[in-house]
This record gives sequence, C-alpha cells and structure tokens, in this order.
Amino acid sequence: MNLPRMTNRVMAAAWLAGAVVAGAAGLVHAQTEPAAAVEPSAGGLLDSLIADLSSPDFETRQRASDRLSLDAGITFADLERVLKSQRLPIEAHARLLTAARERFRFSPRGAMGVGFNLRFLQSRIVIDRTYPPFPCHRILEPGDLIVEADGVRLHGPTAQPMIQGLIVARDPGTVMRLVVRRGAERLELDVPLGRFADLENSNLDELRLARAWRTRSRDYLLPEDEAIVTPLHPAAWPGPTTALQLRQQELIRMRMQQQALPVQLTAGGESGDARYIGDSKSYAAQVRIFNGQRLNQFGGNAQAAQMLIDFDNINPGATPAAADDLRTIDNEMLQLLNALDRARADAGRARPGSAEARMAAERAEAVEHQQRVLTRLRQAIIAEQTEVEAESERKAGASATVPGQD
Repeated sequence: MNLPRMTNRVMAAAWLAGAVVAGAAGLVHAQTEPAAAVEPSAGGLLDSLIADLSSPDFETRQRASDRLSLDAGITFADLERVLKSQRLPIEAHARLLTAARERFRFSPRGAMGVGFNLRFLQSRIVIDRTYPPFPCHRILEPGDLIVEADGVRLHGPTAQPMIQGLIVARDPGTVMRLVVRRGAERLELDVPLGRFADLENSNLDELRLARAWRTRSRDYLLPEDEAIVTPLHPAAWPGPTTALQLRQQELIRMRMQQQALPVQLTAGGESGDARYIGDSKSYAAQVRIFNGQRLNQFGGNAQAAQMLIDFDNINPGATPAAADDLRTIDNEMLQLLNALDRARADAGRARPGSAEARMAAERAEAVEHQQRVLTRLRQAIIAEQTEVEAESERKAGASATVPGQD
C-alpha cells in the first residue's frame, strides 16, 4: 500500500510553523463522541481561515491554526476536503494537516467488531470471534482467514497492525471489501464497520492511531513546491555518515536509557539525511525496535520514534511458507486434543452440577471452539497453496511453449 509522501520539507515546515500541542499524555485514550457543533460548517469561515494560514503575520497564522483545530463550526470532513482538493504553500499545508490530525484523533473511528486469533499463526489474520451488534457478526465466522482488505494483501509479520490501521482509518458506517477463505471457499465480502466506541474495550493506543492516520492521509495532495530559505550554510548540513551517527545515538538512548526524544530540527535538505521531529506530542508509549522487541518509552514521543524505524515493517521477518503454517497447525491440534482429554477427565471426576464441573465443561467447550477454528484454517491454507501451485504450473507451461511449434 502506498503511504503518504511526507517529504523532509513538509515535516520541517510543520516544525517551523510551531505545530506543537502539549499533552495527550498516556498510552491510550477512550473513543468518545465529540461535542455537537453549535452551528453548521460555514464555507466562508473556512475559506478565510485557510487564507490566514498564509498570512505574513505569525499571530494571524497561529490564530487560524487554533480555530481550525478547535472551532465547533468546522469539521474534520471540512479540513479533509481541502487537503484533497487544494495544494497549499508548505507551511499552510503543514498547519492544516496538524489541525486535521487533531480532529481525526477525537472523531468517531471505525471498528469491525471481531476478535483475531493471536495464538496460532501470527502472520495471518484469523477470525476467532465476532461480536454483536456489529454487522460482521452476520457476515464473518470463526476460522475465517482474511487474505485481503481493501486490496491490501494481509500475510506476513505486519499483517495484524496493517489491518488494524486500515479499520481505524475508516469512519463508522463505511464498508470494507474483504477477501476471505472459509475453509476451501474463497469469498469476497462487503463488511460495514461499526463504531470503535461501541467495543467493550474502547481504548485506542496512539501507535494504532498513528498508523490509521498515515493510511487515511495517503490521498491528500502534497503542498506547493517552493524553496525554504534558511540562514544555515549548506556546508554545515550533515552528510550521510553524520546523519547515520545521529540516528544510532538516538536509538541507543531509547534502548539503554529510555529517555524521551527531544524536539529538534537538523538541516539536511532533500537528501533525507535530516532526522528532525515534526510531531511533538508527548505521551507514554510502547514502540517496537529493529529486532521486534518492545520498548517502553515513558514521557517520550512515539511519533518521533516511528520516524527512526521503518513504519511499515515494525517486526521484520520472512513470511512463513504454507508448509510451516500447516506444521504449526498440526502441532496446535495435538496440544488441543490433550487439553480436551484433560478437561473431559476433570468434568468426569467433578460432582455433577458443581462449580468445578461447570468450569471443566467451559474449558472443554473453549478447546472444541479452537479445534473448529484450526480445522477451517487448515482447509483454507491447503486450498490457497493448491491454487498457488496450479498457477505456478500454468505459468511454467506457458513459458515452455514455443510459438509456431506443435
């Protein structure tokens, strides 16, 4: 999936524009309904504020930024419409993008209403349960294997955070097109989304929100291409070696000392040498580093940390082959058989109607549910692999055919 092209100059402009909003402390925030607008969006007001973003007066630009972020008569949809239709000067674009991101964070977000099975195949998206009243409860089933969402292939170490970002990026009521394998069947399903606020646990972590924002904003227009004048002489810009050393120092500080990343700007031009921070919201966060381990960064800047690692490959690794997946499933099935035998034995020893008997029966029911999920998942992977092998043989046969010969 093509994510938004956030060039050095765009993010530098965000920093220079003073796009610094204090707070947002904490790892998660609850999804709540926004306050009702006191008046409908006024096109004249919006146009005036957009124009003020390019004012030569700093205070005027700052007031326009604040009103775009907070005015009840302006909605996220208003700002998004401008971002998709107008190319603004770099600083004006950065200010508008910051205001839109703030409104996005606190606007109702989409949710599918499913529980993913995180135990069996972590490189796959397997449905474990669906929850009413979400529409998916009538469409998806336990054991379904989601292989595509909105045209994005979901297979590999980043599949789960990717689909989470795709879902949260959407508004409630919109429809996601899923490609699902249900046993040996391959289905294309349209799944309407519900509201994240209706989930039993409606806390939304900041890193998932950051990924959702990157997904949502990928279609926004880039700002106008114009030069940024800086008093820093080009000879003072760090070259690739210096920039790499700065990056390594920041990572070491994160890993060894758990220090907050500073809000800073390092000149580097279009070469990408710069390692500046354009989003200075501070909050406690848990981020992943190169080897896939998690790092607790308290009072730090999770957005900045994401700028120092590959956002779309947070846990690098090879995608498991079908044979490996099947081997994992077979091992899990064996463990489930043993667990089911133990649960049934405990139920047989317990006094009928006792709490112990009920607990043993519940364990047996949970194990049987997992067995059904695994059985359907195994069928799906075998069917998928059969299709892949057939396509490979077809291509091999086509390439071996020489035109003009029998």
